[in-house]
Amino acid sequence: MMPQSAQARGRSGLWAYFGLTFAISWLAWWAMALFGIPGGSVSPDQPSPAAIGLALLAVGGFAPSIAGVLMTWRHEGRAGLRELWRRCISFRLGGRAYLVVFLVPVMMSGVRIAVQVLRGGTLSLPTPLARPVLLVGLTVQLFLFGPLSEELGWRGFAMDRLLARWGGLRSSLVLGAAHGLWHLPVFFVPGTIQQLWGNPVIDFGSFWIGTIGMTVVFTWLHLATHGSVWAAILFHLTANYASSLVWMSFDGGPVDRLVTGLSAIGAAAVLVWVGRSVFFRPPAGAGDNGIR
Repeated sequence: MMPQSAQARGRSGLWAYFGLTFAISWLAWWAMALFGIPGGSVSPDQPSPAAIGLALLAVGGFAPSIAGVLMTWRHEGRAGLRELWRRCISFRLGGRAYLVVFLVPVMMSGVRIAVQVLRGGTLSLPTPLARPVLLVGLTVQLFLFGPLSEELGWRGFAMDRLLARWGGLRSSLVLGAAHGLWHLPVFFVPGTIQQLWGNPVIDFGSFWIGTIGMTVVFTWLHLATHGSVWAAILFHLTANYASSLVWMSFDGGPVDRLVTGLSAIGAAAVLVWVGRSVFFRPPAGAGDNGIR
């Protein structure tokens, strides 16, 4: 069964959470795009970010977790914050959950590499693997921006409220669509990886598809671990880690980004089939919400 506190979360605050998250992030990021404020420097020919750019990028990036904490406090008080913290340190996920956390990113990376090789493309050793000391900084960066900056909101606050309305699959599609759309401004912010790709319409489409697929995986983990936010944080980290290392190995262009999105959909389809008894179950308020 879901924890009683999760059931008690009910329907309160969901749309206010989305509104607050988008307001904070989009005000910061669209301002950067509109005024040409660099937000990253992922290539030598990209402009170096100024302090204001880094600050605005960070504020927007941390908005999901900031909003999640604020809305949890608003609707559940200190008890809700303690429960949120408990879910962030719920490390005992079970073998199947940890297998998904580590195996899905590896398999997706393997598909990308295989397609690149079959297309006659070249691969290179990622710089952090050639210079392992760089892995420390990379790990800290990838843990802070994405896993920690987002998951206290997406999975810590929004997911249970979506599950109280709809089943697992529909909740995944709604949250995945919102999560993907949330990234839209960074495709226009100078210096970001997404802006460097070069075609915001096509590249955003591939990215959006992949985000929806990955959200289904996140939902499987959420259900399988009874709402553990740590599972979401760790999976977000492993997914970003694998994707970053592959991106450092080759630039496969739009084809690679489409392959990435489709491989996420493939992983989602497998997990929906495996967990179909809960993905298509009535809303969580109507009964059990765990995968056994």
